[in-house]
Amino acid sequence: MPVEHSPTRKESGEDPEPASTPATGAVPKTNPSGGDPPATPSKGITKMSKAELLNFLSEYRAHLGMETDAQTKATYNAYTKDRLVEEYFTLKKATEAPNPKQASSEQSELAAMFMASRRDNDRAINEANRRMDIMLENMDRQRHEAEERVERQQREMERQRHESDARFADLLKTLGAALHERAPEARLEEEREERAAPPAAPAQPRGPRTFDYTAVSQLSQDSTYREFKEWHETWTNNARVKQFSTFDRETQVYSIVSAAGPHASRVLKTHLAIDLDSNTTTADTVMNGLQAYFRDQRSVVVDRVAFRKCRQKANETFDEFRFRLVDLADDADLCEA
Repeated sequence: MPVEHSPTRKESGEDPEPASTPATGAVPKTNPSGGDPPATPSKGITKMSKAELLNFLSEYRAHLGMETDAQTKATYNAYTKDRLVEEYFTLKKATEAPNPKQASSEQSELAAMFMASRRDNDRAINEANRRMDIMLENMDRQRHEAEERVERQQREMERQRHESDARFADLLKTLGAALHERAPEARLEEEREERAAPPAAPAQPRGPRTFDYTAVSQLSQDSTYREFKEWHETWTNNARVKQFSTFDRETQVYSIVSAAGPHASRVLKTHLAIDLDSNTTTADTVMNGLQAYFRDQRSVVVDRVAFRKCRQKANETFDEFRFRLVDLADDADLCEA
């Protein structure tokens, strides 16, 4: 709220009033009393106490023609000491008369600085535009050169393709002519070879198929169950290679008996009483019978004791020991136990 004071400058014919201060909204006057402002204490504004600052501001406002009413006093009392010092300098700055020569000099200096800055900016912009134009020209030139290179490469590739097609067509013509010229001579040569060749022998009737078991050694009278298992593995591998399952029943049965040897044959016929000529006797019947016979020749209890006592020998490798241990476990039928 504005503070009442003596007649305004407009009413007395003086210059317009400066802007109002932020503290009270009152418009300060430039030394309306014509006298000197209150003296600043020798210790300085910043070293005055708050009460001294309040009294000093009241006197300074009175010097400026501004009354300090109750509301302004309440506002000042709410200010801190630093804020009161700031209020003093604000009033002082608002009431100082401007220096026309200094203002004109500052404006001229500012205008010169502005023009110099503008000229520098214009030169920088022109230089940047010039460099951009050069860069764009270089890019356009490089693009045109690249397009020309690609076009030349395409023309060269097209020319080479036409040349290759022409050479290939010439080669086909040459080969066709050569084949046409040699065709009668080739036919005459074939006819001479057919007349000179002896007549083919008539086809001989084929006998019954036999299975080749010569790669399998025979079992002896003293063969153990382990030796029978090794013989059985050799037989199985040979049978798979030579397609044993494609032969008839009789060939399969007698091939096993012949490969096993005379002792196994007597065991099958006498001990096991297997009729090899019966249609119910198959290769599995013969092989299972032999396996049961050799299994019965050794006690399972003995094999299990041998398995439990198995230890690795001094000069025996780990693989050899492992193979021997697996064989003993198989002989002892541990998986069936």
